[in-house]
Amino acid sequence: MDFDGDNEKDLITGCFEGGLYLIQGLGDGEFATPTPVLDKADNILRLGQYWDDENREWTGVEDSEFKEYLGICGYAVDFDDDGDLDLVLGSNEGYLFWRENEGSRSNPQYATESIQLKSGDEPLVTGSHAMPFVIDWNGDGLYDILSGRSDGRQPAADHRDPLGGVAGAAPGPGVGGPDPPRDDSGGESAPPQVSPHAGPGALVGSPGRRAPAAA
Repeated sequence: MDFDGDNEKDLITGCFEGGLYLIQGLGDGEFATPTPVLDKADNILRLGQYWDDENREWTGVEDSEFKEYLGICGYAVDFDDDGDLDLVLGSNEGYLFWRENEGSRSNPQYATESIQLKSGDEPLVTGSHAMPFVIDWNGDGLYDILSGRSDGRQPAADHRDPLGGVAGAAPGPGVGGPDPPRDDSGGESAPPQVSPHAGPGALVGSPGRRAPAAA
């Protein structure tokens, strides 16, 4: 993923202390020393809870609604279709969040607070240690979320958008895991499928999130 627009592959990684870090690609398989991703107030971008190394204690981001949640992962994607890279964050507790880039691709200015992703009126939760990956999984032109979790399964959350807004369906059973579906040609596992969901619900605080058209 080219985070900074220099045509080199970069890495975004969470850290158990609660911060998000950028590892810039230098080319030829070389990478720079990790640097913290900052929000628009020049604070290390954290979901909520973090380790205060100076005082040797766990604490929470001041004034954050989510100070009890520990962010462990971030995925950069243009989630609101405005030409820059936003962040989808996963928490240790299994919840998913969106952090909007209020700046641009070349000069990111991340909001100081996250927006929790929901399915209907309920928080979207995948299981502990949510590790999101955003992709148009089912080819309907909308972003979906695949997420790893601590038991090794990969639940899928499907976005449905009949009227141009965004809807989020609750995660179905994990992609992969025990007892995969079988095909009829010799017992091989069939390709992973996004399971049907009980029904769409509004994805709170979000304009339409359309995946880029396939080339």
